[in-house]
Amino acid sequence: MIDNNILFNNPIIKPGYYFAKIKTIESEPSSYIYPKILAKLQLHERYGLDCNNIFHAILHPTEDSYYHFKNFFNSFMLGQGTDNLDEAIGQWGSIEICNSEFNDLKYSSVRFIYQPREIMVESFKIWREERRG
Repeated sequence: MIDNNILFNNPIIKPGYYFAKIKTIESEPSSYIYPKILAKLQLHERYGLDCNNIFHAILHPTEDSYYHFKNFFNSFMLGQGTDNLDEAIGQWGSIEICNSEFNDLKYSSVRFIYQPREIMVESFKIWREERRG
């Protein structure tokens, strides 16, 4: 079962847009169109941050979350559905990091955003460079 408290483990960094790679992905069924999804992401090394930092993002299936899911699929080139979420592992996309707070806990949260063509091209270049070694 995906535990929402894992989000509080996200390190605090400067808010902004970052390229990130999906390290792992989990899902659990829901009564809505989409499953609940937990994605673990690693930021690109170009930002000079600790590459061991893992950011967690959870997509909650609700009537209002349709575009959050669409942005996730678009960010990591998954097409239109959740048939094979494992295809996202190793894919690069741009995310937005925001500062968040819950009670006394402060952490960074991840937002999946629309990917303009030039950002998708840059994500592909990062993926290609990584494959070449």
